[in-house]
Amino acid sequence: VGAAFDRVVAMPLARVRGEAPPAVPLLPTAGTASAPAETDEHLNVKAAAQVVGSKCSERFQAMVACGDDAKRCADAAIALQHCVASVVCPDAAETFRSAAIRADKDPDAANEAYAAMNAALDEFQKDVKRSGARCFD
Repeated sequence: VGAAFDRVVAMPLARVRGEAPPAVPLLPTAGTASAPAETDEHLNVKAAAQVVGSKCSERFQAMVACGDDAKRCADAAIALQHCVASVVCPDAAETFRSAAIRADKDPDAANEAYAAMNAALDEFQKDVKRSGARCFD
């Protein structure tokens, strides 16, 4: 139960408060001012970032506006992560959604699905940083 709380509540809340790096590229990071050479991969990442920005902007705003309410912030962060994942790693997002529904019966599966989705989001964040793309302005 402690690991589930850490992954589902504590980590997203730490990310919202700036105590841990975000799972999605919410703001431009240092070094993205000059655009790298455009490659097919960068164009694909930029296209995905644009889709994420338009599809997930309401969830991003909900996370930004959650204030000090830990549960509200955690719920908003998870909703945002799932939204982004539905664009960049839809299989992992669906696996997490299905596992989250059954979390009370199989918390280990929910933890594993969340970790897999989070790992895919971390890779997307690295790709976004390399490409110079931005999801949210």
